[in-house]
Amino acid sequence: METFTLRNYSISKEYVFDHIPSTKTLINTINPHSWVMADRDNEFQSALQASDILLPDGVGIVLTARLLWHERFPKIAGYDLHKMILTKLNQVAGRCFYLGASPQVLYRIRQKLREEYPNIEVGTYTPPYRETFSREESLQMVEAINQFKPDVLFVGMTAPKQEKWLYQYKSMIQANVMCAIGGAFDFYAETKPRAPQWMIQHGLEWLHRLMQEPKRMWKRNLVSTPSFIFKMLMLKCRQKIKLFTLIAILFTVSCTSSKKVAYLQDAAWYNRQKISGAYLIKIGIDDVLSIVVSSKDTVLTKPFNRSPGGQGFLVDAGGNIDYPVFGQIKAAGSTTTALADSIKARLISGGHIKDPIVAVKLLNFKISVMGEVNRPGVFPIPSERVTILEAITMAGDMTVYGRRDKVLIVREEDGQRDMYYLDVNSTALFNSPYYYLKQNDLVYVEPNRAKAAQSEYDPRLPVILTGASVLTSLVSLIILIAK
Repeated sequence: METFTLRNYSISKEYVFDHIPSTKTLINTINPHSWVMADRDNEFQSALQASDILLPDGVGIVLTARLLWHERFPKIAGYDLHKMILTKLNQVAGRCFYLGASPQVLYRIRQKLREEYPNIEVGTYTPPYRETFSREESLQMVEAINQFKPDVLFVGMTAPKQEKWLYQYKSMIQANVMCAIGGAFDFYAETKPRAPQWMIQHGLEWLHRLMQEPKRMWKRNLVSTPSFIFKMLMLKCRQKIKLFTLIAILFTVSCTSSKKVAYLQDAAWYNRQKISGAYLIKIGIDDVLSIVVSSKDTVLTKPFNRSPGGQGFLVDAGGNIDYPVFGQIKAAGSTTTALADSIKARLISGGHIKDPIVAVKLLNFKISVMGEVNRPGVFPIPSERVTILEAITMAGDMTVYGRRDKVLIVREEDGQRDMYYLDVNSTALFNSPYYYLKQNDLVYVEPNRAKAAQSEYDPRLPVILTGASVLTSLVSLIILIAK
């Protein structure tokens, strides 16, 4: 599938839903408002970047790509995606599940589906109407979805809540396709009118929505969209104007050789190796676990899905969790898969549930990245597999000042703290026991000598350079507009 890269996002230039994929596929949409929000919200940005398919749902994205980068592709709104998927599901007698909206909206959706797509089996769930959900509420949603076993899950809870929720619970959801489509629920139910076709064709759907809901949409169109346009113009200026490029090279790259910047420099001589599975994470003390038990009989599973305060099961100092009905269960030292198998076996052997499905997930899996990276921070990990290269990518890559040959990993495990240096210039990195990160690892990228030397400069120099950069950008923008 051909994509267009808009800074941090790979946007699909075209998309046709012609079959139900056999593996999990997460589909999100992006528009100028969500782009601006994600620029300030790392979790939302990670959720969008984790999309298997990211569709351009905004005329601002389409026009920006066309006018500034000469890329042509159509807008694909959540409503259009929804219709495309329903058409295919009806052909194959598929199943879909709607998570979000009021009971009245969902009732109307079920009515229309019976009339227009009679071969589709549909399930629905109205979540609590609040800004954030408790862990227990989210697990109830996951259980309702998994009980229905849909081919496609539609989520309509507005951005960024819906994207973040799918990002957090994707691994637990049993659905082949997961789509965050927001306002498409109301449009399909006809509880809110969609713009006339002529407005959609002329890129004016945003204007129709602004007139329909000015209190909700004014900030999106009158604040976020101009901000997006300005940032795109500045991005284009930085790519186009040679003067800015010269300044960037002069002050950031001139003292750094390519041999010190490139990753995996000996990749040309690398021989294929079998992945050992060393990335399997073992549960440790103070870890917090999500344990969800599913079955055809939901009544039987309820006692086993009650975690203390709905916040998950804490592994105590003895390595145990206090689990409903069973009491103390040893968790530390096991993988999540092994613990799930152990609980499943006890449920069956004890005569509690005949056909249980047990899913165990770490809730506190996060890593910290600091030092010479573009976006230092603490990053939650939705799966149990993350490498040092993925961690650096999440932090926006190293700056040119970062030492590729000396990346420090700080790990606390089994009551001990270990420190280890990795050289990401070399493919020997793949053989290191620190290549796969573990929960709560700290990654520190040391500065090189060029950055260290800057501390000896006049402290006013950064201010002077910043002022010169801003002035150059403004001049570049005027030149670009004049052309």
